[in-house]
Amino acid sequence: MDNPFDHLNQRLRKIEEIILEISESVSNISIPESQTTILTVDDLSCLLKISKSSVYSKVSNLEIPFHKKGKRLYFIRSEIMEYLKSDLDNDRIKGK
Repeated sequence: MDNPFDHLNQRLRKIEEIILEISESVSNISIPESQTTILTVDDLSCLLKISKSSVYSKVSNLEIPFHKKGKRLYFIRSEIMEYLKSDLDNDRIKGK
């Protein structure tokens, strides 16, 4: 008669192997820091050299990309940079 614990040990080893494979594949994924940098209203006002009230105004008018978690506003640096780039391209097209 087979020992039921041997079967459990085999299955546990297999589960450990799978977890290690997943862990290794996840650790190899890299996201550039510039895409993950999260900015606050204060950070964004310093970056853009505008007042905090101007930041809130741009958010209110949906002029700038933002994320809201509860009552707090957050901005992703790469999205802001893309917004600025597209804004500059639009100004060139309009001849400003």
